[in-house]
Amino acid sequence: FNFSKDVLSEWYTKWKTKLNNNKSIHTTFTLRHELCPSITVNNLPIPSLDTVKYLGLNLDKRLTWQNHIRKKRLLPHACARSLKVLLSKNKCSSLKTKLQIYKSLLKPIWTYGI
Repeated sequence: FNFSKDVLSEWYTKWKTKLNNNKSIHTTFTLRHELCPSITVNNLPIPSLDTVKYLGLNLDKRLTWQNHIRKKRLLPHACARSLKVLLSKNKCSSLKTKLQIYKSLLKPIWTYGI
């Protein structure tokens, strides 16, 4: 699959959209072992990466979800460590408060994108 040089540039011009080249990357989702085609917009190359984060989901070029699952598994542990003082066996926090902290801060991390 090969884009002509002007297809993306024409689309951005038609819809009066400006592309931020500093934040733009592209990933070609495929099972083939070939190199990904190069993409340019307004004669500026868009860098290619094997993994991309989109709306909190870590997608790799083969859509295996390994990278996403690994990162999702580590994030709640880091968050729980920072909340250890509030969640540990202290007398200042009630069980209701601890449950609210879990439901509002930790559970969304686990459940988003599963």
